[in-house]
Amino acid sequence: MSDLHRLAAQLALILAALLVGWSLALLALRRRPGGLFAGNAAWTGLAILAAAGVGLVMLLQGDSPADGLHVLYGVLAAGVLPATLLTMEGRPPQQRATVLAVGAVVLLILLLRLFQTG
Repeated sequence: MSDLHRLAAQLALILAALLVGWSLALLALRRRPGGLFAGNAAWTGLAILAAAGVGLVMLLQGDSPADGLHVLYGVLAAGVLPATLLTMEGRPPQQRATVLAVGAVVLLILLLRLFQTG
């Protein structure tokens, strides 16, 4: 179970790093996010949810993380993408790119902290 949790978390980290690079490129090029970007964000979210689901099962089975902050960072990481999308609503395209970049960087930081606390 632990290996599955780690694998899903590693996938989420890779996808989030791609999301950061892509969102920063969109910001620098002053472009709007398209369907491929949305697909990357969706796969990143799914990888995070998969890791969180396996982690929750592990927690319920009594396998607690080394650091209690791991659970807090996991909850925050699971909420970053939805919060970013909600924050983007009704904003002009250039502001959307900025919100995406900030949200992606925050997500990557949280995922890195999850690896440190897990």
